[in-house]
Amino acid sequence: MDSEAYRANRGDRCYHCKKALFTNLQGIRLERQLAVLVDGSNRDDLGDDRPGRRAALEAGVRSPLMELGLGKQQVRAAARALGLPQWDKPAMACLASRVPVGTAVTTAALLCIGSAEELLHGLGFRQYRVRDEHPTARTELLPEEMERALSLRQEIVAVFVSLGYGRVALDLAGYGQRGIQQQIKDSQ
Repeated sequence: MDSEAYRANRGDRCYHCKKALFTNLQGIRLERQLAVLVDGSNRDDLGDDRPGRRAALEAGVRSPLMELGLGKQQVRAAARALGLPQWDKPAMACLASRVPVGTAVTTAALLCIGSAEELLHGLGFRQYRVRDEHPTARTELLPEEMERALSLRQEIVAVFVSLGYGRVALDLAGYGQRGIQQQIKDSQ
């Protein structure tokens, strides 16, 4: 939150965040005399626009999973085979990714998003995003979980309103990392 470029959220927010992170981690790496920094990027991350990836490359961060050509499904299969309890943990991107590009990232917004998503987690939802489109909280859920959300509508709305949202919306397109326009094209 110290970086004006990060807070401005102009589309390269992740670059500025990762640049600060990797700068700090490089200091720790040198202090502890470690050979290299690594991250968990994998082959499936190559197709997306990833400003943070540019920061990693600039900082000399290595991505062993990507270098080995492993994608998310292969990583999950290996984690499961090793008996790791997180092998099927849902993807959880940075809370700031829920703030629309061009809208400033604030501590208050991140706290609201985090609290709203904690409620959904506590209610047992598996995959979700609360998009902060203030004053609206647009909620994305897996399609198979929408009916249950409607049965919990009053509880969800009450908590979201207590967090400062004036409106609570359920995105009928459902949870997805693709934009609505692409989902519409796919359905035609």
